[in-house]
Amino acid sequence: MLNPFNPKYPVRPELFANRQNEIERFRRDFKRTIDSKLPENIAILGDWGVGKSSLAYKFMDIGAKSNVKALSSGFGVPRTIKDVGEFCYLLLYKLNQDLITSKGISSRLKDELLLWRTDQLKLGPFTMQRNEKETPKIPITHLHSGLIDMWKSLHREGVEAVVLVVDDLHHLLQAVKGGILDVRSIFQDLPRYNCNYQLVITGYKALFSEIRELAEPMGRFFNTYEIKEFNKNEAKELINTPIRAAGLDIKVTEDASDFVYEKTKGNPYFVSFFMQMLVEERKKGVIDVQFIKDRVSKIMSELEREKFGKDMSIASELERRVLKKMIDKQEIVRLKDLCTGKDKTKVAKALNRLVEKNLVVKVNRGEYKLYHPLFKEYLSSGRAK
Repeated sequence: MLNPFNPKYPVRPELFANRQNEIERFRRDFKRTIDSKLPENIAILGDWGVGKSSLAYKFMDIGAKSNVKALSSGFGVPRTIKDVGEFCYLLLYKLNQDLITSKGISSRLKDELLLWRTDQLKLGPFTMQRNEKETPKIPITHLHSGLIDMWKSLHREGVEAVVLVVDDLHHLLQAVKGGILDVRSIFQDLPRYNCNYQLVITGYKALFSEIRELAEPMGRFFNTYEIKEFNKNEAKELINTPIRAAGLDIKVTEDASDFVYEKTKGNPYFVSFFMQMLVEERKKGVIDVQFIKDRVSKIMSELEREKFGKDMSIASELERRVLKKMIDKQEIVRLKDLCTGKDKTKVAKALNRLVEKNLVVKVNRGEYKLYHPLFKEYLSSGRAK
């Protein structure tokens, strides 16, 4: 039996549910990219777990399956990224690899891309050099020239566009403050060389707005798609669409869907986490409210092991103290409620780090909340170390 739910990975395009407004916007932006030969670049922004990556990979699939010759590639910026040179290398490596393995490309194009990789990245087909202690680095000018060189081969093949996803771009911003502007400058210049890479990035909601010098240039360069948790009806679709698409003989009652929504607040990660375990337990038949209630304790224990325990492990001692203070406050917590005057600077820095680690959401200036009620429930249980 195929279990269509797995919170650790983006949703497979054929199992994707909801976001119809965003999908229609993308179809329009993709058509403009093809018709004008000028890319309509997209920034998908939102809080942790709302499905930014899944939506980006859905866009990749739409582009690759369109009625024009378009290819796609996806690259996730690692949390451990250190500088722009490392980013440039990883992006070119992944783009080249995805293009080589794309369906329908000619042997000639594949050979050209393999030769380019050998010459420019010093990687032969059997020498991926993935065991090095550090990722190789290349100057950002090589990213520019590399993208142009690969496009020349693609253009000769008749490729009209490449949908290029860069997931979690905020990790580059956290490593190098001006890194995102460097990347934007490269992609802004590429159309002068007739390159048609449609860039789709994902990042946290305040990716542009928190840094003043980013807001205006990034706002002009990207069409912003801000997404949120699903409402109750959308959560039902998130539950039922994958079950139907996978052909499972399982029915989730309406009140059971409502119960999952109330527990998860429509957060796609937590909905998927609940449903993965429920489908494993039921396999076939009806999932009703009582079936879920009988297993909530088990699901929460698994969440503590797989998610919340790991969340706490990346928090410092001071950050853990701040988190535990937040559980006694209202949902929205003000900085001044968490500390006295002399500790304000330390606590403010701790909150900013917790925002970067996706454990706290910055609501407004000086106002914060824990990233999800289930995390607050875990902190309140006394089991958090």
